[in-house]
Amino acid sequence: MNIDTNRRLLAINQWLAQLNADDTKSRPYFFDIVSRDLFHRCHPVSGGEAIVVEGYVCSDGQGDFAHMRSVIGALHKKFPERKIISYIIGAERHKGKLHLKNKPWIEVHLAYAGNTISPPTISVSPFQENIETTLKKIKNAALWISGPISSLGIYDSLEDEALKKKMILHEYDYLSNWTEIPVKSWEKMGVGLHAKGIFIKPMKTVYTYQSIENPPLKKYLFNNSEPSHKEIEQYVSTHSTFFCYVGLYEFFHFIDRAFAFGKYQNPGKTIDIIYPSKSDKIVDSIRKRAQPSQPGDPSFFTGIKTIKVVEFENNQINKTEIKVAEEGIELRIINVGFISPKNFKILTFLSSPLVACTGNTSISQALAYGKIPSFEVLSQTRNFKYNLAKLSENLLGRASPLARVLMT
Repeated sequence: MNIDTNRRLLAINQWLAQLNADDTKSRPYFFDIVSRDLFHRCHPVSGGEAIVVEGYVCSDGQGDFAHMRSVIGALHKKFPERKIISYIIGAERHKGKLHLKNKPWIEVHLAYAGNTISPPTISVSPFQENIETTLKKIKNAALWISGPISSLGIYDSLEDEALKKKMILHEYDYLSNWTEIPVKSWEKMGVGLHAKGIFIKPMKTVYTYQSIENPPLKKYLFNNSEPSHKEIEQYVSTHSTFFCYVGLYEFFHFIDRAFAFGKYQNPGKTIDIIYPSKSDKIVDSIRKRAQPSQPGDPSFFTGIKTIKVVEFENNQINKTEIKVAEEGIELRIINVGFISPKNFKILTFLSSPLVACTGNTSISQALAYGKIPSFEVLSQTRNFKYNLAKLSENLLGRASPLARVLMT
């Protein structure tokens, strides 16, 4: 049933992608490239010059890095004969966590400097490569793409090249990238009127619960790290599973949504929220909200009888049970800690149609898998959520599930 629902919702995105961009009725909220990459309508130009992709990964997360990987993948797909040279600088807190392999078609330069949520001005190149060699490669490149956050300082001498070949990319419907040096073009991705679309990779794999690459999680869910089809069917018949990737504050809003969604979709089932979190305040925050602020007031968790918090840490499973009411359903919050990018995809795919998302990458992933994204609205995602909500309302109707969730 989960897979069928995913495919129905995926059909919505595919339908959006096939709409005529010149449709005047849709045009106010339409964007040229839906579920496509920025280079969908570009024509490959022959030549041997490389393409340079550079940028900074701020300390607030790895979304900037995910953007650059998407750009690199799209470029290679469109221009397979051209070499891509990447110069990526990450905040110090990301050291050892950013991975991009050298391949015959890509030359990877990865270094770390600064530790702020905005890019620092870097006067000395942190790369092992000599700075003169770096500048020469950019001068000889066919195209220089920078963003969604540019590295500042080290390329300031390349004013002529910036004006001839530098393309500045912004985040989804958000002006994230600034430079005082004139450049050839500025491109804002997103779903607004003048945006260039978003990165959504087509669904190529139908994942199953056996696909999860986390034996302790499978052991907890199915009582078996290598579950049989019968054990999986038993679990699915009694549980509704939601994947949640947001901060702790937004997490409690998502609990309310997941409860309402699960109650409507599968009344009576236990709700499992798989929540990869670094916070050590989950249990305390739940206890606080479980107690009514005034005697006689309803609990924050209305309709829930017990909450079980399961936390995976250092190959151990810590369990806490919190009683909320005499009657209701069971809610299990499963904090799996760090998850790999592949497990992120698998858990997003296997989730009930409602998925909690934070950044552009997780939102794009949810849409690619036909999910309804429940946003954590940050300053950099507010406009994107608004534009996506208006697009959904215009094309699917105000009553559509996607529009209704995005509008709240």
